Amino acid sequence: MGRVPLSSNQDGIAWVLTAVLFLLVCTSFGVLFANWWPLWLGAPVILWISLYGLAKRFTQFCHVWLGSSLALSPLAAAIAIDPSALADSSAIWFLALMVLFWVAGFDVIYALQDVEVDARDGLRSMPSSLGVSGALAVSRIMHLASILSLITVVWIVPQFGGLMFLAAGMMAALLLVEHLTVHRWGTSKMALTFFTLNGVLSCVVGLAGVLDIILP
Repeated sequence: MGRVPLSSNQDGIAWVLTAVLFLLVCTSFGVLFANWWPLWLGAPVILWISLYGLAKRFTQFCHVWLGSSLALSPLAAAIAIDPSALADSSAIWFLALMVLFWVAGFDVIYALQDVEVDARDGLRSMPSSLGVSGALAVSRIMHLASILSLITVVWIVPQFGGLMFLAAGMMAALLLVEHLTVHRWGTSKMALTFFTLNGVLSCVVGLAGVLDIILP
């Protein structure tokens, strides 16, 4: 059986329920740990993430908007655990930059599938604004910045060592494979480049970070 698409009313109900659940979790940090920062910042975060869907209508930097939405994750985690971490540790900010450039760089590649539709409908994206070759050049720069940001994190956090440096090298290799795949096959291998390789990349970096800290 095919998937039944959600109606706009169902979408709205799902959004409201998700937002309420998110704010309840944020509230729990105040109730349990006397840390009310997650609740105070929860609504602005929801608003920022929700407005991403409109970004393509007025800016070609919609990809950066998406990247910044996911880059809020390490910052939010730091605030939830220890609000002073944002001021005490520059590594959190470099980790957020890594996520921002990683996601934005690939969202540019993902948008190649819609370049003709975007141009026809007057929607702004880097592929429709800069052309395919220009957009791919920007994506490469973003992914290079992502790699350098991760290396900076590994360099300045004393608990990280060989495993995280290895993970950074694997990240560089996987991103290179992604760009070579797009160069060779265009968007026909998007399932491989978008889902498989990026999924592997996130698991590798996350696991390496955990093991580097807990192992002697």
